[in-house]
Amino acid sequence: MHEVLEDFERNHVYDLVKPPPNCHPIGTKWVFKNKQGEDGMVVRNKARLKEGIDYEETFAPVARLEAIRILLAFAASKGFKPQQMDVKSAFPNGFIEEEVYVRQPPGFESARFPDRVYKLRKALYGPKQAPIAWYARLKSFLLKSGFVMGSVDKTLFLLSRGGDTLIVQIYVDDIIFGGSSHTLVSSFAEQMSREFEMSLMDELQFFLGLQIKQGLEGTFVHQAKYTRDILKKFNMGDSKPMTTPMSTNTALDAYEDGETVDQKEFRGMIGSLLYLTVTRPDIQFAVCLCARYQASPRTSHRRAVKRIFRYLKFTAELSLWYSSGSSLSLRGFSDADHAGCRIDCKSTSGTCQLLRANGPASLLSWFEPPPNRRPIGTKWVFKNKRGEDGMVVRNKARLPGVSSKEGIDYEETFAPVARLGAIRILLAFAVSKGFKPQQMDVKSAFPNGFIEEEVYVRQPPGFESARFPDRVYKLRKSLYGPKQAPRAWYARLKSFLLKSGFVMGSVDKTLFLLSRGGDILIVQIYVDDIIFGGSSHALVSSFAEQMSREFEMSLMGELHFFLGLQIKQGLEGTFVHQAKYTRDILKNVKRIFRYLKFTPELGLWYSSGSSLFLRGFSDADHAGYRIDRKSTSGTCQLLGTSLVSWSSRKQASVSLSTKEAVYIAAASCCSQLLWMKATLSDFGLRFRKIPLLVDSTSAISVAKNPVLHSRTKHIDVTFHFLRDHYEKGDIDLVHVASENQLADIFTKPLELGAFVRLRGELGVLQVEGVDNALIKGEIESQWTGLIALLV
Repeated sequence: MHEVLEDFERNHVYDLVKPPPNCHPIGTKWVFKNKQGEDGMVVRNKARLKEGIDYEETFAPVARLEAIRILLAFAASKGFKPQQMDVKSAFPNGFIEEEVYVRQPPGFESARFPDRVYKLRKALYGPKQAPIAWYARLKSFLLKSGFVMGSVDKTLFLLSRGGDTLIVQIYVDDIIFGGSSHTLVSSFAEQMSREFEMSLMDELQFFLGLQIKQGLEGTFVHQAKYTRDILKKFNMGDSKPMTTPMSTNTALDAYEDGETVDQKEFRGMIGSLLYLTVTRPDIQFAVCLCARYQASPRTSHRRAVKRIFRYLKFTAELSLWYSSGSSLSLRGFSDADHAGCRIDCKSTSGTCQLLRANGPASLLSWFEPPPNRRPIGTKWVFKNKRGEDGMVVRNKARLPGVSSKEGIDYEETFAPVARLGAIRILLAFAVSKGFKPQQMDVKSAFPNGFIEEEVYVRQPPGFESARFPDRVYKLRKSLYGPKQAPRAWYARLKSFLLKSGFVMGSVDKTLFLLSRGGDILIVQIYVDDIIFGGSSHALVSSFAEQMSREFEMSLMGELHFFLGLQIKQGLEGTFVHQAKYTRDILKNVKRIFRYLKFTPELGLWYSSGSSLFLRGFSDADHAGYRIDRKSTSGTCQLLGTSLVSWSSRKQASVSLSTKEAVYIAAASCCSQLLWMKATLSDFGLRFRKIPLLVDSTSAISVAKNPVLHSRTKHIDVTFHFLRDHYEKGDIDLVHVASENQLADIFTKPLELGAFVRLRGELGVLQVEGVDNALIKGEIESQWTGLIALLV
């Protein structure tokens, strides 16, 4: 008590004054408390002088327990150990705004002025506004010291110096702090000791009932002491242990048979268990389910709660584990039990969020074969990777896992893969902007991806361990073969690119872009094959170095051969062709193959320096399919003079007229144009009123004139979105003469002259031995009429 009063004198908490008229001073009383550590031993004896007064504002931010766990997980991942400090007599450091008078503390009245009262300058323990006064004082000190307050969590303060960070988390007068620099941490501790009197400062071990054990490999957070305390409190220490907190056939009801039980005891048990869920998510559902019946608990409800305590006796030492590592990934899981509540048939939501360390980890670890789990078999697969000339570029050996089962060995397998149309868009864009795309191949890409499932595989044939021949491998990362391997690799690569400053395409999730100043770097992913290029050589070189540091590369150079496409880049433009593939398939002699034999060197020509304008052509051959009389749609889309997308497919339903068939084909073309428009927006290209060229005025009228829709009621409503996008200004339906309809080549066989002419207008030209000036002249003459028409 003497120590407390000396603190008050030193901090100028109050002045001894004559009581003013109509003053009703507040009474005070002494409160004594022992502060205990995690072992139950008394750490410090506390004496508090409390009083009660009127107040205006009492709210003071208090750290959420989730925020404490986030800080611990972050610290473990970054490899530093948080410290803790306790401010001695914290509340009397906070200034209060109100005019407050209190009586002299009992047993310590002034012998000279027994009738006088204390006028408070600062808060005592007890007033409602004491926490906010202390928080305001501490916040002011931290902000003046250069800290920045968290934008969401107002009890979080951060200080950055160079590349180092210091983090401070406040829970009333208990403070957690730590950082990546020992100098920063020591400097902050000295600052706090000069400003406030400290009673405790040490490595974080016991905080708000949480026991924290920090090590080199990570941090344990548990409540073993608290668990034992509540088992003893509710006489469950000698109960029979259980292996689960609730039986799978438990179905509690508000009107269960049985006698009512002591409501106060039941609520006390629920309250104690609720605080234990801070570190025990395994009992969260069971506790919350039992908590629904606190209004009128019955014997069956109490029995369910006791089962939770019996499970806790069996698992008292369980704890949360925060692993150390180099990087963190945030992910959430959610599920629901539909209509699971028997009272009102409402559903139960379950969610959890993990801040998981993705630090360096080996691919495999030894494990005894778990019961009831059959390990996946493995086998060696050998393959030669060949270049465009057919020569072996690299010998590959793969160890894939086989016979995996859905729901056991994998849950989700989808991984985005670049469309070939996206590849052609990138090539057309690159040649227009004057840079040459590069390619890289990641060596053993899939084993770089982390998998979430618990998967066991047998040891590879011929490489079994002599010491542990019966053991299996538990996978940390993926092998080639498991269904989820592509998705795991994509997630790893995407995370790396996003952390490196790239922005993922809004439509194409395999497209990533990085802008620096006026330069741009583009990356396109096709599983483990990557195309990249940009307007700055420095950006391209820097990205190549980054990838080489993060992953092992087996191939890196100018783009020549990709997914069977042969790409020849030159100053005037780029040829994309499949001459090698054409020669490979000529073993089957049919008319198409005979034509290919005559034209194996034909390829797409992407001209450099041309302006980028997006155009679409659509046509249809009405009732051309003789089996079911359905029509064939033909569409193509060009970026500038470069053909990047095309299709020829049979329509899903029979059309009653040419007008209807062309209208359906135009809707298909519109859909592709909208996808290209969205994709090209990531390249910084914006389009409005994209011309869609159709050679049927009747089909154009169907889209433009709603009155004519009464004659086309039978057309699937899906196709009428063409008119909607025409009205929005996304596309512009333009009539083109039939002889200039480029999509005609995709709808039916043509006579030789028309076929060769349309083929040339699409930019399909001979790869070798072509005069560049002749090519440029041919392209310009072929497009002059169309461009004039559109203008």
